[in-house]
Amino acid sequence: MKKLRVLSLFDGISTGRLALEKAGIPIEVYYASEVDKNASAVSEYHYPDIIRLGDVTKIDFKEFKDIDLILSGSPCVELSRANRNRQGIYGEHSNLFFYFIEALETIKPKWFLQENVASMKVEDKQIMTEAFFKLYKDTRLIEIDSALVSAQSRKRLYWTNLPVCQPKDCGIFLTDILEDIEVLEELHGIKTDGCVKYNDGFVAINGKRIDFVDMDEPYCLKEIRTEQGKALRRAARIAGKKDTTPRNADCKMFIPRTDRKANCLTTTCNQESIVYIPSKKTARYLTPLEWDRLQTMGDDYTKFGKNEQGVYELTNSARYKALGNGWTADVIAHIFKGIVSPVKELKKRLF
Repeated sequence: MKKLRVLSLFDGISTGRLALEKAGIPIEVYYASEVDKNASAVSEYHYPDIIRLGDVTKIDFKEFKDIDLILSGSPCVELSRANRNRQGIYGEHSNLFFYFIEALETIKPKWFLQENVASMKVEDKQIMTEAFFKLYKDTRLIEIDSALVSAQSRKRLYWTNLPVCQPKDCGIFLTDILEDIEVLEELHGIKTDGCVKYNDGFVAINGKRIDFVDMDEPYCLKEIRTEQGKALRRAARIAGKKDTTPRNADCKMFIPRTDRKANCLTTTCNQESIVYIPSKKTARYLTPLEWDRLQTMGDDYTKFGKNEQGVYELTNSARYKALGNGWTADVIAHIFKGIVSPVKELKKRLF
């Protein structure tokens, strides 16, 4: 097939570029727009040939010709359910989505791909979908959980005009991506018991209770409401108010995930990034390398960046942020198969 000319908006750590490689698709030129310095540095370290455009709001899309594919992972800040005060698609950051629409209207690429959170409000999803249908009558909207191709539960919406179906379940679990605990302690000095406190048969993290289960394998924890928290939420709904359940020990607690998966990665290594190791009776946070694996980027993809001063090693917090803002590479690579696979081949995969 011919080499593609690609424009990637909100490019992050260039997961789109990596996914194209994974799908075996050759690239003639790859333009990238990104404002996060650490994310751009990771991209530069791996792909110095990328043409960098900076801020999406300062791009003149009329300057681009013969672009085959435009990618977008526009901000989800005001769309995600995790944001209690979300303002929706017209919020300060999430409204950058409309620059992607402007790019499509102006450049008219053959293919496009947009990713965003599955927890957005119905009205926001409808606005985005209608914007795509006005430009591409063959627009498809599909929800894919990264758990099918990784050890991470991560539900995302994908709008595209590529033929696409659900990926096959690869059967990847948390135990497949964990680093060896003894190596972590000896080589990296990582403390494995600093985030838990034992107290009369239960464990508390910042005062919140954990209910354990009898499992031999390591597992992650997920936060749920206590009975008091549920009662407050019911009362708020009856009163027609927003759910403002306090995030304290009275209203929230932790239970183990029993599906052998990690929680959806965010931009910080928080309490839901804790993994409990039954054989060692210890708990620790997932490491940046493990986050790289959960996003199917490859080991230590985000360890180094490159800027004007040269190559440098990213801090753990910078790596967590870059990965939490990113895509699951193998999901994107699966979608890109629609570029090289004929429709009849897609039907085989569907039926």
